[in-house]
Amino acid sequence: MRKSGVILICVHKSFMIHSIENHMERNNYDVYQVPPEITKINEVKDASDIILVYLDGLLEYLPKLEDYLKMICVTEEKSLVLIGDHMELQNAEGYFPPGIVSANLERPLDINHMMNIIMKIEYQNREGNRQKRIMIVDDDVAFLKMLNEWLSEKYQVTMSTTGMQALTYLAKNPVDLILLDYEMPLLDGPSVLAMLRNEPTTAGVPVMFLTGKDDRNSVLQVMSLKPEGYLLKSMEKEKILSSIEDFFTMQKTARVN
Repeated sequence: MRKSGVILICVHKSFMIHSIENHMERNNYDVYQVPPEITKINEVKDASDIILVYLDGLLEYLPKLEDYLKMICVTEEKSLVLIGDHMELQNAEGYFPPGIVSANLERPLDINHMMNIIMKIEYQNREGNRQKRIMIVDDDVAFLKMLNEWLSEKYQVTMSTTGMQALTYLAKNPVDLILLDYEMPLLDGPSVLAMLRNEPTTAGVPVMFLTGKDDRNSVLQVMSLKPEGYLLKSMEKEKILSSIEDFFTMQKTARVN
C-alpha cells in the first residue's frame, strides 16, 4: 500500500510552506513539494492522490496548469485542494469548477483543520467514495430535471439542453460520464459524439446514449457508434441508476486489472 502523502505545488518556500510540511510530516505524511511546472508535477504525480495548490504567487501559472490538473484529477482520480486568501480562491474558481476541487482552505490557514480535511479526503479516496461527475445532455427539459434529481443523490451532475452548449462546457471541464440524448435539434447525439472523439481532451470520455426508441433497428444504430452503453428513457429509476453504477464498477475493475 502506498504510504500516505501529498503533492504540494507552490512558488516560494515560505514560513507557511515550512509549517505545512512539518505538520504533515509529524502526522506521518510524505510531502512532495514541486514548483508550478507540468514536467515537475508529472515526475511526482504517482506519489499521491492528493494535490495541494498553494495559491500565493501562483495565480499567473494557472492558465498553463489548468488543463493538466483537470485531466489528472479526472483520469487518475486525484483530489485537488486549493489554499489561498479570499481573493485568490475567488480567482481560482475561473479555472477550476466546484466538481474538480475537493476543498478550498482559506488563509490565514488553520493547519489542524487542514489536516482533518486531508485525512477525510484520503479516507474517501481509499474507500472509492469520490463522487463521479456526470453530464446529462438532453433537450427535453422535464426529463433532464427528473434525471438530475435521481442522479444528484449520488453523483455530481451538470446539465445541458443543447449539444453545442455541452461541447463548450466539456472543452474546459472534464467529467467521468456523459449521458447523451440521441435525438436533438440542430446538433444530434451522434454528431456530438463524433466531435467529442475528434478532440484530444474529450476523446476518451465515456458516453452512454439516451434514447426513447427501443426497436431493434434504432438500438443497432445507436450501438454502431460504439458508446459505452445506452439507456432507454422508458426505463424505471432503479434500472437507470443500476446501469450507471454497473458501468462505473466495470470501469474500476478494468483499471485495476
